[in-house]
Amino acid sequence: MNHRTPSLCVFSMLILLAGILPARGEDREPVSPKDVIRFFNGDKLDGLYTWLERTKYEDPDKVLTVKDGVVHFTGDENGYMATKKRYKDYHLVVEYRWGQRTFGSRKTMARSSGVFLHCDDTDGAYLGQFMAGLECQIIEGGTGDFELIPGKRADGSRIPLSITVETAKGRDYAGQPVWQKGGPRVTLTDQNGYRVSWFEHDQQWENVVDYRPKHDLASPGKEWTRLDIVSDGGHVQYRVNGVPANEAFDVSPSSGKICLQCEGAEMDFRRFELHPLTTDN
Repeated sequence: MNHRTPSLCVFSMLILLAGILPARGEDREPVSPKDVIRFFNGDKLDGLYTWLERTKYEDPDKVLTVKDGVVHFTGDENGYMATKKRYKDYHLVVEYRWGQRTFGSRKTMARSSGVFLHCDDTDGAYLGQFMAGLECQIIEGGTGDFELIPGKRADGSRIPLSITVETAKGRDYAGQPVWQKGGPRVTLTDQNGYRVSWFEHDQQWENVVDYRPKHDLASPGKEWTRLDIVSDGGHVQYRVNGVPANEAFDVSPSSGKICLQCEGAEMDFRRFELHPLTTDN
């Protein structure tokens, strides 16, 4: 297309002017999708808003833009794109690929992002940058991990998070459990643990840009990686390019907003959509 595509900032400003920005607690009743919900299609966004650490609900530097069906994150400011509504019981499909550039404190580190589930309404609850919730990690060499992202509400109260996972007995990564189907169950909270590594996380993983281990579920180079995340009550399954990478039970909270994270790395998303649990996609 030859015409200039508006940035997500414009959409957020229009929402603010309309007085309906959901970040302030509206739409608290979680929705279970009955049909496919596509949050962007072509140059159109639907049901989303943005948060950036420095500029909050505005995006004057066009950190997050949409064009020709792809959402582009420059990565040069931390923040996210979030759903206006809260959701429960869904099959989430995300497709992403990395760009080239990295920024700030993460300039030499592995490219990192994530899909946050079951988020509280509090924007910037974690260090003013991200929402609190269950992160389905996207990171070079570690896509497939779960992380619990803590946070506080505006009144200073803690946002409680917990998951139960099946683990590989006698095996961990940096003191945190590794997922193994059928293994002993452990419960993690935002106070006693934070990560569950995918089943074949590289023990020699290094937090350096362009890191790619021998075993990696994500696609190489500029290829697209597909994530399938199924949330059914308190049960969350995380698949990377069709391969089961992680699983959690008794997830609490079991509903909330969904976010795509921007964290120091350039990247594109071409799918961000919810499907009913009963349909194939």
